[in-house]
Amino acid sequence: MSDFIIRSDISGFSPKSLPSWYRGIEFRSRMEARWAAYFDTLNLDWIYEPEGYSLKTGNYCPDFQLGKLFIEVKPTIEAAYNVLDKLMELSGLLPYEWQVYCVIGNPSSLGTQWCVGEDSVNRDCGFSWRAFVYKQWGVPDFCGDLEMDYEDEYNLRLVYSMRFENGICNDDLRGKGHPKCR
Repeated sequence: MSDFIIRSDISGFSPKSLPSWYRGIEFRSRMEARWAAYFDTLNLDWIYEPEGYSLKTGNYCPDFQLGKLFIEVKPTIEAAYNVLDKLMELSGLLPYEWQVYCVIGNPSSLGTQWCVGEDSVNRDCGFSWRAFVYKQWGVPDFCGDLEMDYEDEYNLRLVYSMRFENGICNDDLRGKGHPKCR
């Protein structure tokens, strides 16, 4: 039982996260590091844990900021439900053009995202990172192309080729995405 801990943000037992380093930044988990690498393959500028907010529902710091998007990464739907009130409150405090998303699982789960609003959550928001980047949409569009294609497969192979020996990865995937994506 030593490999499992009870985490306050997840109901029940969960494997302990392994802190991992990517681009000189210590991430709380490999999953977060893989998302950072995936954003790099898409040539998206991101900030990890940009700043914290004091909310009525408690203190909260989003995992990523990508322009006017805040992204929370959670391993399971149960874990996402545990931060849902904070995500909704944060969404209500932000200017209209800002958006809050919760991605569930690793980047290979490209269709598992929630878009969070002040009063509602679209649990099948249909947002496509690939369509957002490759089609150069200025804001997320909920009619995105969700089907995996060559560019998706190429970028995900890059991300999953990363090795985290002792929690460290020396790869830097900025600009290494498929040439059509640049």
